[in-house]
This record gives sequence, structure tokens and C-alpha cells, in this order.
Amino acid sequence: MMRLLKLESIPKATLYIAVFLIPLFFLPITQNPLQYQKQTLLVVLMFLGVISWLGQVVSRGEFAFRKSWVHAGVGIFLLATLLSTAFSLWRYGSFWGLPLDVTDSFMTFLAFGLLYFLIVLSVESVSQLSHMLFVLVVSLAVGDTFAFLQLKGWFLFPFAQNTLFNTIGNPNSVALLSAVALPMALVFSVVFRGWKLWVSRLAAFVLFLFLSFTTFSSALIALSVGLLILLVFGMMSWRKRVSLGWVALPMALLAVTLFLLVFRTPLPGAPSIPPEVSPSFAGEMEIVKQVFRESPILGTGPGTFVFDYAKYHDPQLNATVFWGTRFSSGASEALDTLMTRGAVGLLALLGLVLSALFFAFRGLVSRSQEGSGWMVGLAVFASFGVSVTGLLVYPSNFVLWFVFWVLLGSLVAVTGTRVQRFAIPASSPLTMVSSLAFLLTLIFGLGVIFVGAQKYTAEVRYLQGVQASNAGDLDVAIEKIVESANLSPSNDQYWRDLSQLYLSKLSQLSADTELSPDERDKLIQAVVGSALTSANRATLVSPNNVANWNVRGFVYRALPGGESLAAESYKRASELEPASPFSFGELARAYMVQAQRVNVQEEGGIEARESAYQLALDQLAKALELKSDYSTAHFLIAAILEQQGKAEEAIGQLTKAVEQLPNDETTRFQLGLLYYNQERFSSAQEQFEQVKKLNPQHANARYLLGLIYDQKGEADKARAEFAAVAQLNPDSQELKLILENLDNGLPALEGVTPQAPPVPETPPEL
Repeated sequence: MMRLLKLESIPKATLYIAVFLIPLFFLPITQNPLQYQKQTLLVVLMFLGVISWLGQVVSRGEFAFRKSWVHAGVGIFLLATLLSTAFSLWRYGSFWGLPLDVTDSFMTFLAFGLLYFLIVLSVESVSQLSHMLFVLVVSLAVGDTFAFLQLKGWFLFPFAQNTLFNTIGNPNSVALLSAVALPMALVFSVVFRGWKLWVSRLAAFVLFLFLSFTTFSSALIALSVGLLILLVFGMMSWRKRVSLGWVALPMALLAVTLFLLVFRTPLPGAPSIPPEVSPSFAGEMEIVKQVFRESPILGTGPGTFVFDYAKYHDPQLNATVFWGTRFSSGASEALDTLMTRGAVGLLALLGLVLSALFFAFRGLVSRSQEGSGWMVGLAVFASFGVSVTGLLVYPSNFVLWFVFWVLLGSLVAVTGTRVQRFAIPASSPLTMVSSLAFLLTLIFGLGVIFVGAQKYTAEVRYLQGVQASNAGDLDVAIEKIVESANLSPSNDQYWRDLSQLYLSKLSQLSADTELSPDERDKLIQAVVGSALTSANRATLVSPNNVANWNVRGFVYRALPGGESLAAESYKRASELEPASPFSFGELARAYMVQAQRVNVQEEGGIEARESAYQLALDQLAKALELKSDYSTAHFLIAAILEQQGKAEEAIGQLTKAVEQLPNDETTRFQLGLLYYNQERFSSAQEQFEQVKKLNPQHANARYLLGLIYDQKGEADKARAEFAAVAQLNPDSQELKLILENLDNGLPALEGVTPQAPPVPETPPEL
């Protein structure tokens, strides 16, 4: 009997743990400390809860079930998500989430589906449900408090020294969750007694206070819907001569909410919150139209919004500072669903929501509008209305979706039919069916947890590799990320980053004077092979990710003889992201490298070089057509002109670019470099000094500025510049020799073989 009681308590325990921990849980041991950690926790808890519930059925020989048409809606939505995953642009990413959007993945929604059914099947009374939701409200209020402290700069954790970090998401998502939880908190402050009443009131105060601080319009609109639902049913109660006292507070809060919505006046002392940047509704609708032409039925797959955005976003965004940003979600969760799951997915979601609202409304209207049971049902209905409104006006993160599914299950549990129990006789075929279901679920759950544990370990190793790379330990970084790639070989991010680490290792080996020539050649050959294998593996794993092709092109371009394959990579990248000038500019670089490696002494060599330069110029023209102020294109054109012996035309090209982009340090530096190469030192000095004003840590500009001062006999100024560069590069032996020369009254480069100052140009994926 004790064993059975313990088994019966596990499903409810997993629910209580989930509703309390999911809004608050995070671990800084993976690259995604929030959503991925929450997904992992939820998957483990839900499989544990479902397996224990099935074990209970087998042990008791009894099956408890609450009938509702909403169950069918949940099943259809999960089936639509599975079908969309099966036909996704990247099935692995759509199934697991990583390295795409962890929230928008089949594994996440499978866990949400199990959460729904566990609530419907395990929660047997209004009292149990209200206590579970009370825990959820308290958890969200604690999350609000933590978010507020972070925004004010009162950091509680040494690894979270960022005002925008919190346990839920960005501040706007915290505000929207506050709006979702507030109707429940208000009703609980009426229904409960004793300490729970005061805790509910405190939670309601914290939730509304955070909303008042942020004045996030989407959250205020959604809250208005929930408060209106409370008021409408309050009027219905009044007509039936039921107490109306509890309606006063929602009515007052609605008035304050509308005031905040109209005047957008945050409370005094509100923390500063930067505006959230995301695609507009109009911009996302245009992308939806493009996607619909190719994948109208099932969309491009869960989590693939970033692919769709890269391929179809408006080129006019190139005129903004966000031209190189790839967004992973849009302006509305409903539109995101239409894009990634197609018409089937959106219709399934709408059917699920409408059926839940309809049956809940009918249940509330038909029941006696007295007692705590009806009030709890109304609270869940109002909060669910807020959550649904949020889907229309804002993209959901993990916690927003989690609360949606908790409310969906709670809505069915509180307004649907009572739990009905069905005996399963020992001789019945249902006994074998239930045992088989238990066994299959156990095997599947253990399999998912085992594979998930591998992926989790891979993520831990990946972060360790990133940290080692940032610390300058290339060998450890490569070792850790190789482990990640071996544990999770279908994750393109590991291969993509690994290829770039191998390139860095290649540079390290080339500069290592302690190795013998034979040893160096063998190591270089091995590292080159590893870099190429990793770059190619990334494109094989996820061929629709433009980042993989950009990095593949970068790797091939850095290796002798790889310019044709680099050009092939950038051509593919330009197809996947046609509105971005980046790929066209990098394709031009590949043609420039090809031109520079042509032997002009051979027959037809001059023509071949000029042909490659012309191909590069054609690509740069396309880049400038997309973004007229694309500084990279301007100085690459100038570089081609200089290499063609047209120095004055090159200077004229960059001079025009500087006039157009006066605050672009890269363009000014390139113009200064052209002047320097032409020995027009006064003009070069002017440009380098402007670069220094724009960016005092621009080492290349200050290095060349130091050489100019030294050449002009201004030793003190030269020493100041080289000392500043030495602070930025403390391990540079060259700079130490230069400073010694200046201290001894010698020319800066006396006995020094200067290295050409690097002009880094890397893809945004690096």
C-alpha cells in the first residue's frame, strides 16, 4: 500500500516541481543557460511523471480519464508539429531544437503535450489545481523580482553581471508573463485564506508593479483582455445576485492599465530598459508570403525561422544598423507558426485554442457561479485569454509556452468533466495493452534521456571549449569541441566553430620556430585536413544554414588553392541570403585571391588576372546595389584599383566612401593605408588620427601613426602610439624592440622586420 501511494504521488510531485522550477531554473554550464536547461529539466520531469502514472495504472488495474474534445486538439497539434519536423529544412534542428530555437522544437512540444495530459489525468480536484497554480504564480513573482533587481544593477550572481539577464527571458517576455499570471493572483487573493491570501496579494502587487515599470504595450493589451474577462463574468454574477465585491480590484486595475497603455508613463524609479528589436508585423508578413509559395502546407519546420528570415527579409533593412542581424523569431507567435508549420500547423493551433476557449466558456456559464471552484475556473480562463492574446502580439519563449500549456491543462481540469475511473480486469486485453504502453513509454523515455544526456554533455564541453578559446588555449579548445562534435555529430555549430579553431591553430603552427620543418609540415597538413573536414561537415549536416557556407568559404579562402571552392561556397551563401551584401563581398574577395595567384608570366596570365578582377568588381557592384554604404565593398574596389596600378582612382573611390561614411573607422583606415602605401604621409596621418578618435583601441591605425611620427622625427608622439599598441598586444616582441629603439634614440624599425598590420575581415559566424 505504501509503495502504491508513493507511485501515485510521483505525477503530482513532478507537476509541482515543474511549475515552480521552470520559470526560475537556469545553469551557466552550457552556451544556452536558460531555454536549453529548462527544456532538459521539463523533458526529464514529464517522462518521469508519465511513466509513473502508467505504472500506477498497471499496478492498480484501474484507468482514470477526464473526457474532453480538447484532447483531440492537442493530439492534432502535436501530429502537425511532427509532420512539419519530418519535412523540415533541417530535421535534426527541428526535432531537438539545438542549435536552432530550443523552444520551437518537436521535443519541447512533446514535453508540453505530456505536461498537459499529466495535469488533466493527475489533478483530481479544484483544491489540488489551485495549489499547483498558486505555486506557479509565486514562482513567476519571484522571477519578476529577480528580473527587477537585475535591471537596477543589483546583481545576485557573479556570472550574471548583465542588467538584461533574468530567469525568464528578455524584460518584455517577463512583462507578458506578469500579465498572464495577474488574473490568477487577483482571484487567489480572494479565494484563499490565511498566509496564502497575503502571499497572493503580494504576488499580485509584484506582478503589476513590474508591468507598470516596463509599460510594454503588448503585455498591457493582453492584460486588458484578462481583466475584461473577469469583469464580464463579474457582471454575469451580479445579474444572478452573486457577490460583486471581488470585481472592484480588476476594474481599478483595468483603468490603470488603460492609462499606462495610452500615456506609456512608467513609474518613478523604473529601471532603464532598452527597446527590443524584432521584425515588424508587416515585414514578417512579407516573409510569410514568400515561404507560403514554397511550403504552404507544413512550413519550413519548427525552429527554422532564422533560415526563412535570412532568405526572404527585405533588402531595405540594409539601410539600418541591423542589416547583418539574423532574427530567430518574428513579431507574432501566430505568424511564426504559420511560417514554420504551414497552414496545417496554424489551423491546428487555432483549433486547439478555440476548442479550449469554447468548452471552458460553456463550462463556466453552465455551472453555479458561486464557490471557490467557479472562481478558480474563471481565473484560469482569464489568464488563458491573456496567454492566447500574447500568441497574437508577441513571439513566445520557453516559459511563455510552458505557462500556456499549464493553463490549457488546468482549464480542462477545472471546467471539463470529472475524472472517470475505468476498471481493467486482469483477464481483459486492456491489461496487456496498458502493460505494453508502460513498457514502450519507459523504453522511449529512457532512450530520449540517454540521447539527451549525450547532447547535454556535448553542450557542456562546447562551452568549456569556448572559454578555453577565449583564454587563448587553442589545444584545449579544440579538444573540448572535438568531444562535442563526437557526442553530437549532427550539430553544425560544433563543426563550424571547430573549422575556425583549426585555422587559428594553423597560424600558430606556422609561427612556431621550435618545430623542425618536417614536424611543422606534418602538423600543418593534418590541421589543414581537419579544418577542411570540419567546414565541409557543417554544410553536409545543415545545408540550408547560410552561416555554414560563409565559414566554409572563409576556410577555403584562407588556404592556398582553395579560392575556387571558396567562391562556390559564397555563391551558395548568396542564394540562401540574397538580401545581404556580405556574401557578395566575400565572393569578390575569393576572386581577388584568385587574381593575385595568377602567374602573369604565363601565356594568357594577364587576361586571366583581369578577368578575375572583373568578376570581383561585378560582385561588389551587387553588394553596393543592396547596401550603398557597405564599407567593405568600397575598400575592396579600391584595393582592386590599387592592384591594377590605378592608385589615384583607388584613393578617389575611398574618399567618396569616407564622405558617405564619415564615422566608419574601417573605411578611413583603408584610405589612410592607401595614402601610406603611396608615401603621402600627411594625408595618411590625418586619416589615422580620425580613426584614433573614433576608436582609441584601433591598434593598426595607431601602429602606422607611430611610424609616421617616427619618420617625421616626433619621437615622443611615436613612443606614445607604440606604447598604446603594446598595451593592446602585451606579448608582441616586435613592439618591445620598437620601444627599446625609441628609448635609445634609434629609428623605430631599426633591426626590426615589421609585419604588415592585419586587416581582419571575418564572417559574422566567427
